[in-house]
Amino acid sequence: MLALSSHAVLARALPTALPARSGLRRPAQRRFFWSELYNGLTPAANEFLDLATALPFPPSFPPYASTIILGTVLLRLAFLPTVLWSRSKVLKMEQAQQDVEKMLPTIQQQEFHAMRKEGIRGEKQYLIDTHRERVNGVMTRKFNELIKERKCDPKWTIPVSALVQAPPYIAFSMILSRVAADPLTPFRSESFMTLTSLAHSDPTMTLPIVLGIISMANVDTRNWWLTAAEREREKKYHEWKAAKAEQQGKAYIQSPLKSALRGLSVVRIGLAMLVPGAVQLYWVASAGFGLAQTIVFDLIDSRRRRHKAALEASVKKAAEAPVVKRLIKPLPKVTKK
Repeated sequence: MLALSSHAVLARALPTALPARSGLRRPAQRRFFWSELYNGLTPAANEFLDLATALPFPPSFPPYASTIILGTVLLRLAFLPTVLWSRSKVLKMEQAQQDVEKMLPTIQQQEFHAMRKEGIRGEKQYLIDTHRERVNGVMTRKFNELIKERKCDPKWTIPVSALVQAPPYIAFSMILSRVAADPLTPFRSESFMTLTSLAHSDPTMTLPIVLGIISMANVDTRNWWLTAAEREREKKYHEWKAAKAEQQGKAYIQSPLKSALRGLSVVRIGLAMLVPGAVQLYWVASAGFGLAQTIVFDLIDSRRRRHKAALEASVKKAAEAPVVKRLIKPLPKVTKK
């Protein structure tokens, strides 16, 4: 097997040494750092090449591209328990939100009586706004108490899941970059889809664009499976939040997290244009697996919500149905003598 050279391409890419200046790191130290980093990745890169040639792929399958895709699937499956843990926390948070929404009529009545007891007076609009603010404050406090009690705070759930999955993602990307950077790499002789070579970026920019589309789709998949009632409720909620923000003279963003993720999808397109084709293939395969995984989970969650809504509607309908009185009295039982 071909071993990767230790300082290939790096010696050409790094600038010549400049005179040392006070307060600045010396270029020699920078060169040493990147050289040591790439040297540390060389054994892993050689192991990847050995694995690609050892796996029994059919002759029609490009070995290195197939190994990248297979490695991507195995990595994502290895972190499936973390994804399921994060998903369960999100479901608990949504259930806590639904439980708080069921308390709304009781909280409204309690705050109305509390305002009367406190002797709050004023114009009608002032009383309405005061009542709304008090109700929102109580509901927010109840929601925070529930997510703390059920240990599903999104402030911790999302960062933990990202921090667990990020190191292998970055490490595999660096290993592929190390293999592609060597002048004698076998990536140069293998093409795949629109990639003329795994060692060079996609000349058609197809893979970076596909990566951005998949990333954006992954952000909005949940909206694909919402029922009409859920869409209407979400629309009213955002309209109310927008009106409240307008009264306060503030700009309203429907979902800051989703907006940030959409912006990150655009940034990923630019980053993907700068990396070798092997890394582009890995990023697209990982994003595609994530999209398929999200669609499956959202479908299961959508069916669960629809079943729950249908069950609640049938129970409510049965409770509101009038009791039909019997028109004919039952015959008395005849006892045999």
